[in-house]
Amino acid sequence: MSLRHALLPAAAALAGCSSLFLPVPLLHVRPADLGPPRTVEQRLQVVRHGQAVVLDGVADVSATRVQLIATALGVRLYDLAYDGRRVVAGAVPTPAASLPPAVAVDDFLLLYAPADVLVAALPRDLRLVSGPDGRQLYRGDRLLVAIRYEGEDPANGRSRLHNAALDYDLVVDSTVVP
Repeated sequence: MSLRHALLPAAAALAGCSSLFLPVPLLHVRPADLGPPRTVEQRLQVVRHGQAVVLDGVADVSATRVQLIATALGVRLYDLAYDGRRVVAGAVPTPAASLPPAVAVDDFLLLYAPADVLVAALPRDLRLVSGPDGRQLYRGDRLLVAIRYEGEDPANGRSRLHNAALDYDLVVDSTVVP
């Protein structure tokens, strides 16, 4: 089996996520509002329709940009740079390259941005309910996304994101690099 064929299930699982935030535009959050500069190593498990794909990721947050990199089986699936207004995607030689880069950025922001920063960035028709163990994103009374934190610090622990409409789950184990 070639590496390209081995990555097709990962690309298919991620492709199912591409419509996750189509009704939600790319959120505009200044990287400086995400807290102190840091690098976070991640293990991401994408589950959709009973099919799981595991990715390794790195999120590098500075005052001026967020860079997100994900690999599977040693092949880079995406390399994204976000400055708070737009996403620039690096060249990606895999089927996952056709995914909207804003999907990964919105997932990252919904998981890690402070609640008050997210509320300020959301379109008027969306509502964020946030507590110490997680947050939920609604459009009217319809739940779009539910996030549950399994530790005190999402950047150093496990977080779960569930898209209620598409039955898409993302489990993220994160560790801040010292």
